[in-house]
Amino acid sequence: MFARSIGLLVTLVTAVACGRLGFEPARAASDGALPPNHDEDGDGRSDDDDNCPWISNAAQTDADGDRVGDPCDPSNTARHRISLFAPLTLGSNPFQRADAGWTPSDDAWSCNSDVFAELLIATPLGESRITYGAVLDARLTDTHAISIRPMTTLTPSYFFEMFDSGTTDVQLVHTTPGPIYTVVETVPVEAGFPLGAVTASLDISDTATTPRMTGEVVVGPNSYSVSELTPDFVPTALLGLSCWGLQMRLNYVAVVTQIN
Repeated sequence: MFARSIGLLVTLVTAVACGRLGFEPARAASDGALPPNHDEDGDGRSDDDDNCPWISNAAQTDADGDRVGDPCDPSNTARHRISLFAPLTLGSNPFQRADAGWTPSDDAWSCNSDVFAELLIATPLGESRITYGAVLDARLTDTHAISIRPMTTLTPSYFFEMFDSGTTDVQLVHTTPGPIYTVVETVPVEAGFPLGAVTASLDISDTATTPRMTGEVVVGPNSYSVSELTPDFVPTALLGLSCWGLQMRLNYVAVVTQIN
């Protein structure tokens, strides 16, 4: 269970030309300008001129005028900004660390690992929505997982994970690992860890009063979520994205943060 005490949640998508359809919004890459004319969500707007680059929003609707398009905006009653959008095109490397098993490929970062492998990325968190999109291509071992782990200076460390032990249905779990891996809430997804496009996101909310994490994964037409209070959780500006026992392609990473 040690390997499971790290993680981050995944959003998965299919590739269509330069745009990949069916996801959620994003913007400025952490390692420089976005690739010219790249259109991640395929809505006819290039990423560098799109207020919601990972979810189709051709009309560029933005009800609260905070420059985060409505489909990508966690709330129209608070101001947000897209603090990270990395489309992971060839040559893009926003990661501070890439464990063995992760390699850059054309228009994606690919994971092919039968053990736990993590990417670390520096990005503002606080009250945030973290989203990433990928495609699961194959299961390499009976035990496999994808997860999202916002780093914290405190223990226990809370994170969100989609996990398959090989003996039960796939579990969507919100966990608090410490000396013992503890599942605080679980929702069965479906047997076999479905392959193909998956969308995943993690909301960190009410961090000043009643800290809570809400994780969601979308598989085809089905959406699953878990939510849990996270006492004492204070995130740092570092995020971990993990793959374990899977072959997958990570297509983008996006973070929307609330402006205080």
